[in-house]
Amino acid sequence: MGKRESKYNRFIYLGLVVLCLGFFWWSSGSKGLGGEQAADAGFEKVQFVEDSREGGEKAGEVLIIKGHVTKEVEAGSVLFMRIFHIGVQVYQNETEIFAYGTVPAAGYPSLGDLWTGYTLKEGISPEDEVEFRLSAPAQTLVFSSTGRYEYFFDNLYVGSWSQFMRAILVDNIPHLLLALFFITNSIVIWFGALALKRAKLEVGPSVFNGAYLFLAMGLWMLVNGYFLSMLTTDNGLIMSLEHVLSFLMAALMFRYLSSILKSRAGLLNKALEYVVILMLVVSMLLQGLGILDGFAFLSKTVLLILVLIVLAEGSLIYEAVITKEKMARYRLLSAAVLLFFIVLGVMEFLFVMPQNDMLYDLGFFIFACMQLAFILYYLRKKLREAQQARDLELELSEARTQLMISQIRPHFIFNTLNAISALCLEDPIRADEAIVQFSKYLRANITVLEGPKMIPFPQELEIIENYVAIEKLRFDERIAVEYEIEFTDFKVPMLSLQPIVENAIKHGLVKKKSGGKIIMRTEQADGFAVITITDNGVGFDTEEASKKEESVGMRNIRTRISISCQGELLVVSTPGAGTQVTVRIPLAKDE
Repeated sequence: MGKRESKYNRFIYLGLVVLCLGFFWWSSGSKGLGGEQAADAGFEKVQFVEDSREGGEKAGEVLIIKGHVTKEVEAGSVLFMRIFHIGVQVYQNETEIFAYGTVPAAGYPSLGDLWTGYTLKEGISPEDEVEFRLSAPAQTLVFSSTGRYEYFFDNLYVGSWSQFMRAILVDNIPHLLLALFFITNSIVIWFGALALKRAKLEVGPSVFNGAYLFLAMGLWMLVNGYFLSMLTTDNGLIMSLEHVLSFLMAALMFRYLSSILKSRAGLLNKALEYVVILMLVVSMLLQGLGILDGFAFLSKTVLLILVLIVLAEGSLIYEAVITKEKMARYRLLSAAVLLFFIVLGVMEFLFVMPQNDMLYDLGFFIFACMQLAFILYYLRKKLREAQQARDLELELSEARTQLMISQIRPHFIFNTLNAISALCLEDPIRADEAIVQFSKYLRANITVLEGPKMIPFPQELEIIENYVAIEKLRFDERIAVEYEIEFTDFKVPMLSLQPIVENAIKHGLVKKKSGGKIIMRTEQADGFAVITITDNGVGFDTEEASKKEESVGMRNIRTRISISCQGELLVVSTPGAGTQVTVRIPLAKDE
């Protein structure tokens, strides 16, 4: 059920992305910023003194305000105005010099939320009469138009584009840093979770969903009239991005909640996620048909969204009451704090326009800090579990090795004793040497089993030499071993190289009628001790051998080398030509 649901979710969001991209393309084309860039000049607020006011008392009526500036504005300067869903006409001595929103863009009668600027061809002196005609679209009259008009006059500036951008960035540094904080953490969390998943560790969907939610929050904070209007003159794109991200953020919030809730409350939040996605699709269709624009749709459905958030808050409280897990309650608390501040932000949206987004920022920040603390705890827990699993795997591998070596392969002992028995009659001196070599081999194996898991290479080499000496008694001149040892100052997992040499003799040289030779090399390269064991035996097909029983031993050796010292083992073999096994062991910093 989980995998099927995941496929459905991917399909839904992929389709939503395609639909949104088409919507953004259709929305583009409404120009908000006007004028040419001016040369660098001072950047300061325009002091406007009102002389008269008329109109604007009835809904939809144009407000006409006449007055003058207190300080001369030079020609070539840019007059910057903050527009919040109002139409603006500016007259200088009864001559229109600027207009915005008198002919709303198709699909965007609410006019948008952005900065706009006009390069003055002539200066404005205190003696000039300046007239502003302001109007609020009928679709936005549910909010106070008076507040928006006052907001407009509080944000009249003159200067250059570079000064304007610098001032906007400086005034909104906390907002900008918080947005970048969310985006950066979403990327780090996503890649961290992906790395754990590729390491075959269990990573819950809530981690990925949390990363997606953080990303949506960060983008939503960046895509608004403060920042985006500095980069594009396309008002339609600004508005469509903002209203799509608003719904998408809500959908991802419910998606995240559904992944952390274990009771039936999770199903409720999954349903709320799909309701918000449906609302987003409907809003884009209504706007595409010219029936209702995004801002007007949001303003008419904000109460429904508030109800959805309250339902989600109730599901969190229900889960917190029935759950007994401490960390689960911690996560539920953080989500409850987020929803609380979102409710306050929605109330501000309803009664205070324009809103300053401070409540959203505060709620997002508290939520992010609490979730990051949990995610760090979660990742540390997973890494600790992974280490414990690796230790257990190493212990099992070592247990298998000790069992195998403690038995000392009865058939090997039997064959060796038979060879010594034959030598006793033919060559007593060689028989005595064989007994000495065999006792050294047995003693070395016992010593290794009783010692540490990592042993100096010379100790492993001694075991190999004793083993080869015994095998030469059995197969005489059919096997030859050469040692090209250039580097010995490193450690290896006990009894990790001797089985490789044994494998080369047993499956490589002995199966060849004329026998063959093994060359063992060691060197230091790029911070690794590199051991190469090459034979010119019969070779084999590595792909076929991996499916057979005899490859199990090599897999065990590879596992032990990887777990014990983070080393690696590579086997290259060609049928009829021979086999080469390369072991790379990282050197300690003090080696």
